Amino acid sequence: MILLCCIGSGFIGSNFIRYLLSDGGVDSRFKGRVGNLDKLTYAGNPLNLVDIEEKYGNCTGEGRYVLVYGDICDTEPVDRILSEYQIDRVVNLAAENHVDRSKHGPAVFIRTNILGTFTLLETEVYF
Repeated sequence: MILLCCIGSGFIGSNFIRYLLSDGGVDSRFKGRVGNLDKLTYAGNPLNLVDIEEKYGNCTGEGRYVLVYGDICDTEPVDRILSEYQIDRVVNLAAENHVDRSKHGPAVFIRTNILGTFTLLETEVYF
């Protein structure tokens, strides 16, 4: 199984990916691979998963993790990661969630939370 985590470099996403890939011995929770599609905005930090990158490497080879820079609102990177890595499952954690900022600039929230989810769903239909 290859799972795509959208926006996996933030606090929640990086902990989710770390949990999935953590060694659990016989009771290992997840034996598959993880692709992380992230635009790396203010909340995303690739350093959050540097240990995962070093330990699990690139999921095109024997590794189990790959970070792909991209915006879920843009069909090109979404289409590319879905096809190139043959994604089976998607977990969408992409969301603008600072309510105080949404009052002054709602367009960013509409773009990510609505258009981004729509783009992701539309692109997934073909896979």
